[in-house]
Amino acid sequence: MAGRAPRRRGAQPVLGPRTPPRGSLPAHLAYPPRPRRGARPAAINHPIRIAERAAWLDQLSGGRAELGLTRSTAPEWRLFGVDPETVRDQTQHAFEQVPRLWAGQGAAPIVPGPYQDPHPPLWQAASSPASFEEAGRRGVGVLGTTLWEPLDRVARLVELYRQASEACEQPVGAFANNQVAFFTFVHCADTDEEAMRGGAAAAAAWYTVQALTFFEAAEAFMETFARQQAILADPSGGGLTGDFLRAEAGAALNDAQMAIGRILQGETVPDDELFDALSAQDSLIVGSPDTCRKKLRAYADAGIDRLMCFHQVGALPQDRVLRSMELIGELIPEFEA
Repeated sequence: MAGRAPRRRGAQPVLGPRTPPRGSLPAHLAYPPRPRRGARPAAINHPIRIAERAAWLDQLSGGRAELGLTRSTAPEWRLFGVDPETVRDQTQHAFEQVPRLWAGQGAAPIVPGPYQDPHPPLWQAASSPASFEEAGRRGVGVLGTTLWEPLDRVARLVELYRQASEACEQPVGAFANNQVAFFTFVHCADTDEEAMRGGAAAAAAWYTVQALTFFEAAEAFMETFARQQAILADPSGGGLTGDFLRAEAGAALNDAQMAIGRILQGETVPDDELFDALSAQDSLIVGSPDTCRKKLRAYADAGIDRLMCFHQVGALPQDRVLRSMELIGELIPEFEA
């Protein structure tokens, strides 16, 4: 299945739980990119509801829908009264049940079923080595973010996922969707100077602080750290994730990681300092078309099949956002292999 650089709806000035997309989905169908729908644990979205909504969207779009599942985050768990100890099991249950429901093997018939035969591609959001391995072993595509990851580590995560995918003998769906998609901040202008002068640094810094705060990243970091320590202590070696973690043990923190650590501790990091640190590890794609072309090529060389370009960020003016999308759109044909 050929990958495509899709367009992505931008963030609003305030982060918060996502609203149901039912009213807006028909409008999206007027545009050519492949629609995507995300879903969360059963206490938030029941597998039957996920299956019927995704099938409906697939029918309306003429077979262009894809479905991503994730366990969500603490703010939404509290909002919907979800026990955090159950979300991993609920997510696994959804991955297993939704394809069964589409195939007519569940507790309730899904009529109409999906347009695509046998069903839309399945994806999993991932933010840790363990979740990249998990997605690969499930036989679903993986959705990651380079916004705070060094590009060399992204390449290692891609390789971890590919190895897990090769080991998948029983995908949760009717087929394995061996694809990697990543999400990052993209801002293209006619010159490098104009891209910086147009507010890219402030926008990237705004999103970083807002996201780390809203998603309670400090608590999530401690949870992930504890899980990784358990993986490393596993007598069996911890599988591919254990190998990955041991390979990077003892590595020094870079400037971006230290800046993020300061934010998690409640410190204010100047916008320019944070942007420079993120740019130095190639987490962002900001600059002229030539600069962006080189950065896009680096992402493709890292093994990424699809790049989700986050253009509308913070207080970036609408005309600059549209110009950025236009310029990146002119580069896309160079990467449609």
